[in-house]
Amino acid sequence: MASLPKRPTEGLADRILGAAAPAFSPRAAFAALRPRVAAALDEEWDLRRPFLWLPAAAGAGAIFYLLAPTEPVLWLVGATAALFAVLAFLARGRRAFSAALIAIAALAAGEFAGGWRAARVDAPALDHIYIGELAGFVEEVDFRPQGARFLLRVVEAEKLAPEKTPYRVRLTLRGAPDFAAGDFLTIKARLLPPARASLPGGYDFARDAYFERIGAVGNVLGKAEALPAPESADWRLRFYAAVDRARNALALRVYDSVGGDNGAIAAAMVTGKRDLLSPEARETIAKAGIFHIITIS
Repeated sequence: MASLPKRPTEGLADRILGAAAPAFSPRAAFAALRPRVAAALDEEWDLRRPFLWLPAAAGAGAIFYLLAPTEPVLWLVGATAALFAVLAFLARGRRAFSAALIAIAALAAGEFAGGWRAARVDAPALDHIYIGELAGFVEEVDFRPQGARFLLRVVEAEKLAPEKTPYRVRLTLRGAPDFAAGDFLTIKARLLPPARASLPGGYDFARDAYFERIGAVGNVLGKAEALPAPESADWRLRFYAAVDRARNALALRVYDSVGGDNGAIAAAMVTGKRDLLSPEARETIAKAGIFHIITIS
């Protein structure tokens, strides 16, 4: 008996399943991908987009400085940044090589900037509990529902040598202050060294205090009153003191007009003065995850 002719679809599955799949070749894949990557990099370079990575590279260099176990040699780091910048300029005809040199120069520049900043703000810090008389200029005042917190630029400290005297201290006062930014005070205070991080990787107030040149924190013992200054403050202190007085005047006006924690939030949003918030309001805002709005203001 003669066999019937096969239909076109018969055996199609066998042919598909039986066909050998092409073997994957990393070399072929790289060869196919290379021109696309090169074209994308050329487009990025032509549009000057790699320039946007310079701040990121410099920031990474500053992080390297903060994580370094020892202080780097600043002149050597600065010379490295300058050298690689010159090499990048000379190699500008080779884009990939020049971009790598620019990245290294930015990293070194960021580390140099971090070290330079640390050296520029270096100031004494207390390493023990101190109780004594302080004299200095008020730089900034932050009002609270009960009292105030202020920064004092120390001119003289009882029983402390000039090379051991903190440049700036942060003090807490109970009751309404009878002074404003720019006034000269002579007060008795109890001071502590800036607190270190309580947990590994936690917030390190001492590090932030170092860069703000705050060498101690504490509270005022007794009453603080403004006195005639034995010498005039420099123009920077007078300027920033005037700005702080204006901010406080506006913050108190908003707070008194609105009232309560709503007024404190409004004052913080307008002036950045957030110490008028009650502890309960702070906790509620923090739990809601929106305290960054107050901080950014």
